[in-house]
Amino acid sequence: MATSGSVNEIKIWSIISSSVPKQKESVQKVAINLVAVLDGHSSSVTCVKYNSEGSLLISCSLDKTIKMWDNSGNCISQLYGHTRYVNCVTISKDSTLIASGSNDRQIIIWDLNGNLSIDSELFKQGEISYSTEYTCPEIHVSQNVEHMEILEKLDDVVDGSINSCSFYGNTLLGIGSGDKSVKLFSLDDTNSIAELSQSPLEGHTYAVNYLDISRDGLKLATCSQDGCTFLWNPTNGQKIGSVPTSTLSVRVCRFSADGKMLIVAGDEEKATIWDTESMENIATLEGHLDAITCACFTPDCTLAVTTCFNEDFRLWNCRENFKTIHIEEDVHTTGIQSCDFSPNLEPIPNISMINQQTYLLATCGNDSVAKLWCLTVPKIEEELYFDQINVKIWRTLYGHGGSLTCIKFSPCLGEIVSSTATDRQARLWSVYSGECLYVLDHDSIVTTCSFTENCSVLAIGCIDKSLWLWKLPSQLVFQTAVVNKIKYLSKNLMDWSILDVTNWMETIGLGDLKPNALNVNLDGQKIFTSSEAEICSALDINEEKTLQFSRQMKWLKQDNMKILNTKRDDIPFDFLCPITHEIMLEPVICSDGFTYERRAITEWFMAGKYTSPMTNAPLATTAYKLNNDLRNAIHTFLDIEA
Repeated sequence: MATSGSVNEIKIWSIISSSVPKQKESVQKVAINLVAVLDGHSSSVTCVKYNSEGSLLISCSLDKTIKMWDNSGNCISQLYGHTRYVNCVTISKDSTLIASGSNDRQIIIWDLNGNLSIDSELFKQGEISYSTEYTCPEIHVSQNVEHMEILEKLDDVVDGSINSCSFYGNTLLGIGSGDKSVKLFSLDDTNSIAELSQSPLEGHTYAVNYLDISRDGLKLATCSQDGCTFLWNPTNGQKIGSVPTSTLSVRVCRFSADGKMLIVAGDEEKATIWDTESMENIATLEGHLDAITCACFTPDCTLAVTTCFNEDFRLWNCRENFKTIHIEEDVHTTGIQSCDFSPNLEPIPNISMINQQTYLLATCGNDSVAKLWCLTVPKIEEELYFDQINVKIWRTLYGHGGSLTCIKFSPCLGEIVSSTATDRQARLWSVYSGECLYVLDHDSIVTTCSFTENCSVLAIGCIDKSLWLWKLPSQLVFQTAVVNKIKYLSKNLMDWSILDVTNWMETIGLGDLKPNALNVNLDGQKIFTSSEAEICSALDINEEKTLQFSRQMKWLKQDNMKILNTKRDDIPFDFLCPITHEIMLEPVICSDGFTYERRAITEWFMAGKYTSPMTNAPLATTAYKLNNDLRNAIHTFLDIEA
């Protein structure tokens, strides 16, 4: 048996199995002995394979080479051709061909006998027969072949490595650097980037480790190796607060979703939580046995997580004195580097939210692996029972060839995860399928990443001082586009803003009334509490528009009253759209066999996405039909509830 690992050696072992009779039963004995060490590669050996006869051993390595060994331990040949790490290798049954795969995106076929060309037949005629009984269905929709595009690459943005970056909205980008500076950039509608006049923000005396911007964009937090954590006003660049200086390096500072709390942690092996208005200490979280590398809050601010070099993460109850409610050990070998919670409070499709709350946590570490953890908390009458929390791995994401440095969910629904690593790559993953969607190569170690709010741009920071801006294909931003366009449907009508009302007018074909609505500050409360005649009179519209708009408002209020009077936990899971996670009013069946809200799946297609929202497999057609049985069941349910 041959084994390889993170060193440049290959070890050969003999395995002897014997059976010793004992009282009519046999006892199996196995002896394993090291017989040889093959030393020839200059870096980690990633794969070893014997040929079918066991006479030849093939190995590949991060040193970009493939080697062939005989049974005496002699290297009989070296194959050069790949320009990056060689990750895998295999040999054909007749030992005439070798195939190797690399991070340079190439698969190379090697001819060991020198008798083949690209046109050679690899099997004899008649050896393989094909059945014509089954044929693949015709694909009516072309598969999306969009690629990630580099919008801009900025070299030497700072004088040290870029250690952290964070977007606010779609325009403001903050960067924390190894040169102790904090810089702010603006991204315009054409995706051109420029440094703002208030940049850089100066105050740290050593490298800035982390940077975070609050959800409302009013505060920016930075922490540093100098032990300081500062709060800034990103609009004018003024320092507005600070946390008492730590005696050791501070590695992370993160805002809660509501912006009221800031968690700070680092090499002191403890985390502290601060009120962002008064800057008073709310809690001190102790228990880790090594440096805390990262921390974050759930989107509803009920839980905090801290991760550690000691390979464990801890969950803390923010509602009950920040006590520890769970410790997960051996999460990542040799330490956890980064973590992030999904912003979606219903993050996993097809998991019922009745009587429970689910959170999705992403972690990554020095073992080259990212993991998605499903956290389930029982819920009875809106009360969460954190002492009964269940934590289990939901997805394991393999693909990186080095230590992972950062992991982030996409905003809004969190349907995409971005990871960065020392292998000079950033990867984009589908949260639902666990598949790697895109691999982004860079010139040096990648340290950090951040999405814009609309998921159209991904910022990547590198250790070589370069900043990369990648344009995300429309197929990756479909759900964000869908939710942004129809998210007002998930609100109660009374909570609609003026913008929600004008967006609704656009979708019902009355976009020309938007200026009128803006003039009278028409919001959801006015629609709900005023008569249709009063509203149309205030809008000063003609008789035809009055009739049309009155009818739409009447339907809107009727549907809203029914949904408003329906408790969330009482809604059958099948009645919820997998895309919007809201109750469906016009359910339609697509070619993947799943049912969606018509408006949501239409927006999906309009965004250029032609794969199943549930499986990511290509759809045979974009046609859909009304699910009448489900529609009738939903409306019957709403009528009964109302």
